[in-house]
Amino acid sequence: MHKPFAKITYSSDGAEVGPVPYWSGIINGKGRHASVPYVNSELSVFEVSPGSVYRFRLIGAQSLYAYRFSIDRHKLTVIATDGQYIRPVEVDFILIHSGERYDFLLQTENNTSQFNYLIRAVTLEVNDEENKNITEAILHYNTDSSTYPTATEYESIARSSQSDHVRCTEASNCTALNCPFLVYPQSHHISCEHIHNLRLLFPVSDSDLPTNGAKGRTSLFFNFGFEGISQTSAINARNLKLPSSPPALYETPENLYEETCKNLDTDWQCNQIASIPDSNCYCSHVVNVSSDHTIQLVISATGPNTTQLGNFLFAHPVHLHGHYFQVADIQFGRTDSMTGRLEEGSSDVQCGGDLLCTNPSWSTNTYDSFDLDSSAPLKDTLLIPAGGYAVVYFKSDNPGWWFLHCHIEVHQLEGMGLIINEGGKKTPAPYTMQKCGNFDFTVDEYKKAIEGKLNPSDVDGYKIATIVLGSVLGTILVIVLLVLFILFCIRCIHYIKKHRAEFFQT
Repeated sequence: MHKPFAKITYSSDGAEVGPVPYWSGIINGKGRHASVPYVNSELSVFEVSPGSVYRFRLIGAQSLYAYRFSIDRHKLTVIATDGQYIRPVEVDFILIHSGERYDFLLQTENNTSQFNYLIRAVTLEVNDEENKNITEAILHYNTDSSTYPTATEYESIARSSQSDHVRCTEASNCTALNCPFLVYPQSHHISCEHIHNLRLLFPVSDSDLPTNGAKGRTSLFFNFGFEGISQTSAINARNLKLPSSPPALYETPENLYEETCKNLDTDWQCNQIASIPDSNCYCSHVVNVSSDHTIQLVISATGPNTTQLGNFLFAHPVHLHGHYFQVADIQFGRTDSMTGRLEEGSSDVQCGGDLLCTNPSWSTNTYDSFDLDSSAPLKDTLLIPAGGYAVVYFKSDNPGWWFLHCHIEVHQLEGMGLIINEGGKKTPAPYTMQKCGNFDFTVDEYKKAIEGKLNPSDVDGYKIATIVLGSVLGTILVIVLLVLFILFCIRCIHYIKKHRAEFFQT
């Protein structure tokens, strides 16, 4: 259940950061617990040369806490997110949550008298007076006059690190990428660069744009929140119960019916606050999606009463398997521009239920047009702000059972996930794949396969072609046999005529 084990900590907007106490973090397998002296620790050291450019990949492998990543006295030029190239953006901080990836370039100094710089990943708490929740590594300039840092030097490197109030000033604001809130408090002198404002380095072609060339349009609304008195993690007030066996093994989706959540499009189902989740709301949460549709996915973290902040004060890193999606927009709740505090959740999405968000939908028609910029960034994991929502698009061109879930481990385990059944009844594997050895698959063959036109068993062109071919071959065989029979008969007649006299004499 979503209950705190220790003092709850909060980020600058007032959202909850961690219901489970932070213990420690590591970078590339090395780190330090706050109670352990630096001299008894081992930190990761990244060696660089002066006047060079290095590419780093930052991977969020944490289970709960978001980190604000930075390297002392160095800017970070972000060039990709989740493996997709974007137009370069120079920032001081990267906020990264579980499941996200960011690639950045680091330009090292040509001339520097300092050889060691602290690399820091700090959690987002503002009510953590002792500031223990930090993960550290070292950037080391490898020169003729420098020596590789040892554990005896770690503490002095940390003490000489650049504090935020020195780095970020009114005269020289810092920039942070991927804030889970609208703004930092003005006193922090940090500006937010939000994900939906990034742009792809190579725009998506018109033919591949999710909103073009599809057979239909589907809008899906998923609210990530906490259910009832027990406050268990849920989507649309349903706690995910994993199916008793893998859905891919079922011949048809209907075989899952007994286990799946019912009445997903009603306001009343699961609109209740109970100490124990209703059995109808602890179920296999499966949402069916047709093939070749434009999917507008609206992911929110709000509640029926937008002023009751306690019901949705948590940001969620949401991950979709099987697809990249294009981020069209991220909207935040009403926020105090001075303090950065969330004052009220967004009212753009209505919850359906009056107690819980059971059947979300638009309260406005802002996104009815399905407009999408071809340069909108591609992601597969997106941080949804507390009290806000995101609008993303993808095309349902990859049949399968795809998991959509919060990447915070405790939330996922409690039931904050669902399964998207894309394409209904699944197409069998191509017959050319059902053999040993290499498998070559062209784009044209793939398209035929997902349309059910590739395998010999498919009920259309290929099956008809097989039948026709069999008929033709059968007809040819019959004709050949008939010709052979006629030739045999003619030969027999000639033989009899030639030897008729001998037969009669005998």
